[in-house]
Amino acid sequence: MFETKSIRQPSQGLPIAEVTHELRAPLGGIEAMAQLLAETELTSDQRRLVEGLLAAAGHLRSIATDILDETALKVGQFAFEELSLDLRRLVSEIVISAEARTKTRGLSFSLVMDEAIADSLQADGRRIRQMLENLLDNAMKATCSGGITLSISSVDRRGAFEGLRFAVTDTGRGLSADDAGKLFRSFGRLDNEPTGTGIGLSLVRRLAHA
Repeated sequence: MFETKSIRQPSQGLPIAEVTHELRAPLGGIEAMAQLLAETELTSDQRRLVEGLLAAAGHLRSIATDILDETALKVGQFAFEELSLDLRRLVSEIVISAEARTKTRGLSFSLVMDEAIADSLQADGRRIRQMLENLLDNAMKATCSGGITLSISSVDRRGAFEGLRFAVTDTGRGLSADDAGKLFRSFGRLDNEPTGTGIGLSLVRRLAHA
């Protein structure tokens, strides 16, 4: 049986957002210095450490972005950007990263994408990436064996409008309906999940319904 851990949060999450915002400047400095270091002559071991530093900094930045977006959604100060998007290129980039991560965990990864989906769309690509990466990250944490599938299908096509459905499925042991509901609340985490902020899935739910 899964149980959730709840972290008490300040009113509207604003103090957390303010601190997170202030952390982004020094984080940018760390990323810049690590990138400059990566461009110097390094041994293979040193390069691996620098790459690990850059990956960790990137992960920290994504957490900071999630926290700020979660807060903006809560207080009604969030807006999507509708820009020209090459969906297949975006998905390809996400798949490359997902395949590498699942391989290190001994898992399989597959993509099922409707070929009828238009190559160019008007959508907020950054938010699509953000939601998919959060869903995939959660699926990897929950799956010990088997694999993960990303499915993308067209569900509503009216003239220039095309509605898409994104689904991430995995072979983890699953959740009860009650536990799944708790997991999508802000700062909700499972006992068997030692890492994570409890923000990712809550943010996905808020973005999907915004």
